[in-house]
Amino acid sequence: MSFLSEFERTIDKRTLAVVTIGLFKTCVGTTILSMPKALANTGLVVFPLLLFGFGLVAHYSCSLVARSIDIMGGGKHIDPCKVGAYGLGDTGKWITLGLTLLDSWGSCIAFLSTLADILRPLLEEESVLGAGSVWTSQWVVVMSCTALVFPLLLHTKIAGLAWINILGIVALLAFVLGVFVEAVKNNQGLAGAPTGKLDTDCVVALTVVAFAYDGAQINVFPFYRGMPPVAKGSTRTKGYFVSLCCGMAVALSAGAYLCVAFLGFSTYRGDTKSDVLDNIDNTNLMYVCIKIFFAISLLFTVPLTLFECAEVLRQHVFGEGSCVNLFLNVGLIGSAALVASFVPSMYAAFSYVGATTGTAWTMILPPMWFIFATKRAYAEEGATKDIQIDEEERTSMVRAELPPKPSDAELAAAWAFMIAGCVCIPFFIYATAIS
Repeated sequence: MSFLSEFERTIDKRTLAVVTIGLFKTCVGTTILSMPKALANTGLVVFPLLLFGFGLVAHYSCSLVARSIDIMGGGKHIDPCKVGAYGLGDTGKWITLGLTLLDSWGSCIAFLSTLADILRPLLEEESVLGAGSVWTSQWVVVMSCTALVFPLLLHTKIAGLAWINILGIVALLAFVLGVFVEAVKNNQGLAGAPTGKLDTDCVVALTVVAFAYDGAQINVFPFYRGMPPVAKGSTRTKGYFVSLCCGMAVALSAGAYLCVAFLGFSTYRGDTKSDVLDNIDNTNLMYVCIKIFFAISLLFTVPLTLFECAEVLRQHVFGEGSCVNLFLNVGLIGSAALVASFVPSMYAAFSYVGATTGTAWTMILPPMWFIFATKRAYAEEGATKDIQIDEEERTSMVRAELPPKPSDAELAAAWAFMIAGCVCIPFFIYATAIS
């Protein structure tokens, strides 16, 4: 049986498209604004290599997450904390919850800060509110954005965010088109640009690129839960199709990043700022539209960023219920809004997040889960057994037949991947601090 015929028989095209779009929207957030600066700090050759290299890393880590879930038996209620607890008990559960909270919350802070950075200069124009207006203060703008996005946070099913993701991508494409038009009008070319650089700025840019795909690993879980079961008798698992969607999302994200990076750098060259929107004049209607389109795209990214974080807090800390969901999301986005008013540099914020929680979620948690899930699931002889994940609730997430056991080479690669992640974190933190 060919792959295409098996695909048609197991997962419909609409499901594949929805999952790919959601993961793509997760990957492409505020980091795209720093890509021209990252290109300037690394060079014309080094930057694409870094971008595609970390893209492969992101796809591999997403595949490890999906395979770990398959090995554990999948299920409708699987989440990162249950995967962490499966291999490492309560310690793994709470470590995973902490990293999930920090990573999602940190991304939300960056998004709200960026929204304020985009909208404040527009509002401060004399033809709008003026620079002295209280309505243009950082606090007011951040809280206004928070109020706009808050109703979107109340969805408890990932399917409820499908149209929000589509609208966000439409706005993102409009932003990229605007950057293209700007580049055509004011292009300075790439002649004389460095092909590669190796200094502290390059390492800091590397951490920004590493953060470019952060979030995809976390959101493997809601899309895995929302995907229908594969057809009976299929040789493919649900995790295989989620991994396939991750690969397409990462490829699309890399294309978007490359496009904006080269267009922005070729337009502004040595004047390229850490946020490329700061290079755009606020007095031209076309340029104002570029900023507004990106702000809309960013606004629709926030709910997906906090979705799984709210889910694990409901499942493992606060419990279910509409009131719990309401106050939990108020706490998450409200605290992020408070901190967003004090972020001094968006570029520095990206560097620190990418150096710590982003690297942990990309290079440490996925291989660790894969290794320990494999060790536990295949500890007994035989290819079939029941897998009990939640002993207290007696919730059995069972696959009657385990997937083929990972080879020794695959486990060795996972170990090497995890060790590399542990080495990268202190190195990135040090490079970011001295920069």
